[in-house]
Amino acid sequence: MNIVVNGETVAGVSEGLSVRAFLENRASSLMETMLIEHNQCVLLKHEWDATELKDGDRLELLTIVAGG
Repeated sequence: MNIVVNGETVAGVSEGLSVRAFLENRASSLMETMLIEHNQCVLLKHEWDATELKDGDRLELLTIVAGG
């Protein structure tokens, strides 16, 4: 199936893959400081395991950076 991540199509994503599993395969080192938007709704970290990806879903992955 295909999903869109930060505006780019990602092909070959397994049906029913959780958001957390997708992130672990793609950006595991950044997961602690990420904000995830799934189909225009912000996901809390405790929702990452229960949210399964479906064909055509859209993810926005934002890395939180501290600054001053």
